Amino acid sequence: MNLAQYTDPSLLVPRLLSEYRDSAIAELGSRLEKAGRIENARAFTHAVLDHESFVSAVYDKVAFPLARGQAVKELSFALGLSPQGIRWGLGKAPTVHAVVLFAVPLSAGQPYLSLVVTFSKFLQDQTAFSALRQCAQPEEMFAALKQVRLRRTGPQLVVAQP
Repeated sequence: MNLAQYTDPSLLVPRLLSEYRDSAIAELGSRLEKAGRIENARAFTHAVLDHESFVSAVYDKVAFPLARGQAVKELSFALGLSPQGIRWGLGKAPTVHAVVLFAVPLSAGQPYLSLVVTFSKFLQDQTAFSALRQCAQPEEMFAALKQVRLRRTGPQLVVAQP
């Protein structure tokens, strides 16, 4: 399995239009709704912003906002890049150059953790992540994500053959 299995080219934005956290989340949330991954982009965006008000995950200029809930149809993510940077919050908030917006169903805890672990390893691979940031088209981003193998976490399911 690879990262591309949790997204599609319509959820990948090589150049976000938004300059602020709230509008970037809304922009990516709208794409998740159009792709049929969530039910209501406005409610989803509100849930993400509520979560961000409690805890914001930013690592190496990449933001990882999320929302969990019944309105999420399948575990997925939308990814947007911002060469100019997005101010991620108020006050002395950091500037991010990539946003990975996770849509997490209530029943997808373990697979979500695998995605987070995989993204953290992907960010540490300077060459691979830099190649993603250089992509000019969603299809190029999708191809780059296909190269990132999913890292499993927790107990492994073993099916015995008769």
